[in-house]
Amino acid sequence: MHHNIPLITIVLSIVIGALAGAFAEKTKTPAILYYFAGGLLFGKFGFDIIRPDSLGVGLNIIINLFVSIILFEGGLSLNIFRLRQINKVLTRQILMSLFIGLPLSFVIVKYILNLSTEVSLIFASLSIVTGPTVIKPIIRHIPLRNRVKTFLNGEAVIIDAVGAVVSILLLEYILSKQYIQNAIAGFILSISAGIIIGIIFGFVVRYLLNQTSFIPESIKRNFLFGTIFLNYFISELIASESGLLSVAVYGIVLSAITHKEKNKLLTFNEDITRIIISILFILLSARFDAESLPGIFRQGSLVVIFLIIIRFPMVYLSAFKSEFSFGEKIFMGWIGTRGIIALSVVSIAGLKMKNAGIENTQGMEILILMLISGTIILQGFTANFAARKLKILAHGDRNIILLGVNDISLSIAEVWKKHKNKVLFVDSNKNNCTIAHERGFQYVCGNGLISETYSTLDMGNYSSALAITANNEINILFCRHMGELFGIANLYSALAQSADHRLTEVIEENNIKTIKMFDKAKKSTGIFNSLIGFFNKMKYITGTVIVKNDKFLHLSPAEYSFPDDTLVLCVVRKNNICYIFHSEFKLEYNDEILVISSHKNLKLLEESIET
Repeated sequence: MHHNIPLITIVLSIVIGALAGAFAEKTKTPAILYYFAGGLLFGKFGFDIIRPDSLGVGLNIIINLFVSIILFEGGLSLNIFRLRQINKVLTRQILMSLFIGLPLSFVIVKYILNLSTEVSLIFASLSIVTGPTVIKPIIRHIPLRNRVKTFLNGEAVIIDAVGAVVSILLLEYILSKQYIQNAIAGFILSISAGIIIGIIFGFVVRYLLNQTSFIPESIKRNFLFGTIFLNYFISELIASESGLLSVAVYGIVLSAITHKEKNKLLTFNEDITRIIISILFILLSARFDAESLPGIFRQGSLVVIFLIIIRFPMVYLSAFKSEFSFGEKIFMGWIGTRGIIALSVVSIAGLKMKNAGIENTQGMEILILMLISGTIILQGFTANFAARKLKILAHGDRNIILLGVNDISLSIAEVWKKHKNKVLFVDSNKNNCTIAHERGFQYVCGNGLISETYSTLDMGNYSSALAITANNEINILFCRHMGELFGIANLYSALAQSADHRLTEVIEENNIKTIKMFDKAKKSTGIFNSLIGFFNKMKYITGTVIVKNDKFLHLSPAEYSFPDDTLVLCVVRKNNICYIFHSEFKLEYNDEILVISSHKNLKLLEESIET
């Protein structure tokens, strides 16, 4: 039975991880809490069935390879265009964490728990490491502005890699008793090698995936998986402890591939990463002997509280004089959940320091465990509540791309501009672009269905796209293009006539919301043809109507009845939130709707909706 212990350890970790993940999905709670519980229950503290130490040196190899996949996936998932917008804020935050957060953490743990200098240093270097594997699940379903999500995800990926390198270099210095100059030189070499090799891998693989047919479609994901390990191996060969940073940089550089290609790769990598995280958390938490927890629980809790508090001023200073609102700064300061990298590296450090005769390494590991579980529980379960209370939830269609310059799209654009949202027009007609320019809107003149048209633009600014030309096919293909290439989630297409079977499939596959500009009796409404072509404009006027009729509000969107030749363009809801009106949109009391109609029909609409 003894020789089966490593097999039982691995198999049981996979099974418990799968069950814990399923339960977490069912209860909508962080899965990591159940990984912890499973590891403790079946590990040294509980039934002692999962025995990570039985894997021998293989445990360290598993940790390093698994962590490299996690860091790569985190880098790949970043939006490089949005990252550029906040690069100064992000850089300041990383530097703050290293040169303010780390020393403060050292002082706090040194004097509250009276740990040795060596143990306090390693703990402090890992206490600054947030984790994309825990940050992303927490904020994924919270409608935050893109810049907030980009900051939290970007910080987590970068500080994960940098913090891991710093802690490992500190560990090597402690164990080898080198001169501090050598440690600094080693740190610079590791950082430089990791960044350079990661960049090289990123550009080469990106070229192979995007510009050549060298890698068959069927094996792209397997090829990518192999390059992660090759990148890690070569980087470690050139400079010790540079591999983790290198794979993170590799992922970040590769994240600039097209959104469609990235989605395919991410789907595969996220599944692998989910399995890896469950195994790692269970294996590593199973190693802990929780009998020592009561002895440091009170002081350890105090350390965790202090570390949570000191993050607030660092984030606030990092984002000082930036576009982040006060509420967003507070929220970003609150969400600093620690994850798998801290737990993985502290396990490696604990083993090495224990073998070197350094005492109280178990206390350091328990403290990291408390920090991870404490931040996950406190911040994971309160993130949505905090975002609501701080009033930072992002609603509506916000910054928008409009295909086609005409009176309908210009009317919508004026509403967006009035409520301080960005508008970008796309049109191949130079005269139309001139009209957009004269009205004060940003525009790009060219074919909206090719990526080269947008090469000089930061498309990460936009969350919605509306195609409103007289051509159904162009409208729908444009929306699909925006979703696949730039990851724009809110897609809207005007339909001048009923879509055929082929276009209907594209609409459903890409979750495109439709704006029907026709009725059953007519091929298309007269107003649509008139305003798309910039003629016969005097017949129609733009007006706003406030929805107050209770009978009307009880109708479903399919039952809404508007006067002939009346187009409802968009809706402004409380707090000046703008929405594109579409065939499935449910109106609410006090919604202000913008319509284009005749004088007579506008009066009829006011009578039926406002009273």
